[in-house]
Amino acid sequence: MFTKFVRNAFLPAAAAFFCMSASAATPVTQCGQKLNVAGETYEFTGNLSCFAQGQIPTIFIQADGVKVDMKGFTYTGNGVAAAFISSSGPACVALKNVEISNGVITSVGSAVGICVPGSTSVDTRWHIHDLQIRGVGSGIGIFNANKNHIHNLKMERLTLVNPNGPPSRQFGYGIELYNSDENSIHNNTVANANETGIYVGAGSSDNDVKFNQISQTKIGIRVATNAKENLVRGNKSVFNTVDMQDDTLVPPCGTNDWIRNTFTVANQFCIH
Repeated sequence: MFTKFVRNAFLPAAAAFFCMSASAATPVTQCGQKLNVAGETYEFTGNLSCFAQGQIPTIFIQADGVKVDMKGFTYTGNGVAAAFISSSGPACVALKNVEISNGVITSVGSAVGICVPGSTSVDTRWHIHDLQIRGVGSGIGIFNANKNHIHNLKMERLTLVNPNGPPSRQFGYGIELYNSDENSIHNNTVANANETGIYVGAGSSDNDVKFNQISQTKIGIRVATNAKENLVRGNKSVFNTVDMQDDTLVPPCGTNDWIRNTFTVANQFCIH
């Protein structure tokens, strides 16, 4: 009887301990840390400052399925490098199903870079959400990467020079896409950027840009020439030099749809 009682009392405690051990996350505590365990959850345990001389100012994501929860803490960079990038050393790496959320990123060249090498785009399916990004060069850069979800970001003061960007796109961009398809860009706020709030670059098709708010930029939302079949709907872009711009002039706006947006200044009558 006593033995049975002890055994029954022990089992729930053992099960609870096992669950806690199985779900424990790996802490992010170092500048230059490599997040290289597939499917692992990584958590910040405090603010992380990576601007001192000799520190590596980037967190490297190097495995599929990595989840980064910043737990409300702040990452401060050196004003030049990216905070998070899919990279192994200097080379881009095509990684899938990565999630970054719930924190503040400041004083970096760019906040997050989804970077696929070569010229062929790949389905990467990253999920970046619920971040505050301020005092940076650029926010989110998506290069040759498809089917990513970017939402609930609050970005302001995108005014630092970002020497890591493409030659013609070096600074002041909130969210920028190049040769990237079927991305969902929803419910983000960009305020006070040197260049463009949301930029859908050449070769980018079937992207969904909805319900974003852009202000105090040169161009609020811009879709480049040779970007096709993109949907720009329900956004509010005001108090910019140009609120909305489609670079495809013949035919006007090409195959892009601009629907139910709020704006004052646009470069074409096909923008609604």
